[in-house]
Amino acid sequence: FNIPFVGRVRFFLESGMVVRLAFAVSACIEPDILIVDEALAVGDIYFQHKCMRRIKSLTDRGTTLLFVTHTIETVKRFCKYGLWLESGETRYFGEAGVAAEKYLAFMRMREIEDWQVNEVSAEPLVDETDPSGAPQLVHVAHTIDLADERLFLQGAWRWASVTEAKLPVRVTSDPSACAGFRCTGTQIQLRFLRGPHTRNVRVTVDGCDRVVQLSSPGEHSIATVQLDVAPGDHTVLIRSDDTTPGSDQLYWLGGHVENPAPLVFQRDKAFGLDTGAVERYGTQKGHLTAVQLLDYVSNEPVRDLHYGQRVRLRIHAERTAPAGPRLEFSFIVRDRNRIDLFGTTTVDEGIILDNRATQFVVEFAFDVRLGPGSYSILVAFVECSADLQQRVPLDQVDMACVFTVGFNPQRPVWYVYYEPVEARASVFLPEIPDDPRAEVAKKPLEYPG
Repeated sequence: FNIPFVGRVRFFLESGMVVRLAFAVSACIEPDILIVDEALAVGDIYFQHKCMRRIKSLTDRGTTLLFVTHTIETVKRFCKYGLWLESGETRYFGEAGVAAEKYLAFMRMREIEDWQVNEVSAEPLVDETDPSGAPQLVHVAHTIDLADERLFLQGAWRWASVTEAKLPVRVTSDPSACAGFRCTGTQIQLRFLRGPHTRNVRVTVDGCDRVVQLSSPGEHSIATVQLDVAPGDHTVLIRSDDTTPGSDQLYWLGGHVENPAPLVFQRDKAFGLDTGAVERYGTQKGHLTAVQLLDYVSNEPVRDLHYGQRVRLRIHAERTAPAGPRLEFSFIVRDRNRIDLFGTTTVDEGIILDNRATQFVVEFAFDVRLGPGSYSILVAFVECSADLQQRVPLDQVDMACVFTVGFNPQRPVWYVYYEPVEARASVFLPEIPDDPRAEVAKKPLEYPG
């Protein structure tokens, strides 16, 4: 197989174009073995999609693919077997999805070597009591009333109106500004304005700092921060984070304190005994003790689901050693090839957990929007740095639970995942020209003189 002048033309091409040309030459025929070494790392999205379709077409017709890449999801999608090499030595050879997960586990645990935790001072930044011992911070029973001037301890907090809030809000541009209150409850929700030119907020609960990211591009929106704490009395301080570059003001929209009925902590002795091909891993500063998939209404365990059914994923864990300063729970729903479909974390959902607690029960609720098939759920208990740039699993289970979704003829789903959409259409009939004969018939008949 020969293409004239290819050897001459390649000297006038940049390295990326040479790789694209080499892939095109290799893929335009139907080889018995196709070797692809990072070829998809070059080129625009359109070129990459064309390559993907061509590779899929070749493998479907029996071509053996040797695929070298650092893109984990591509390995899971295209390959049946995976080989993980480390320093020239074989670490694992077998199912592609298992090879990918073992490699990821190894890389995540290597981050422990770079793990640096800044100690959080337990010293209150504002004196909570006067010399006589009488508390200065106002006690909030339920709703935070921004009209109560006792909330604002330092700096200037002026009134402002924003389109995202129905009521006036408090805003400050003073880097030393501080507000605070005392409360009794297990759930504290604070609302702030997120968007461009807004400062991040530093929330201190009982002496422990949490920085919440509020500065972001795009349109302004309301950010709800949920702090889940142990039962009892708590002190909350709110300060502007003056380290936010290019940001001007902090907008506080209020919030409230709740005391919902606590979820019951459980230990399942059988949980994690059968971890499958990917071993359970983590620093073991904490342990997942149980994972439950429950029907949202009945709270009964479920395994056979149908499209549209709402479920609860309830995660139980305990901390056995100091960890943090931030703690996070996450889950990922995957298909049978271990390809990630959807998931979330407590941090992404705006939930801040008290890192002094020793037992945790976290619940995620979602609607099943998957097509027929079998699925698994990865669950992780993670410690994070204060800026969330470093994450190390305390305990992670690759297949914490499995479930199936059946076919519903009343609402068939033809894809892996279906998100309900709003559909509308307008239809137009073609314009039919008038029949010329009809025009002739309309004219009066004319007779010669």
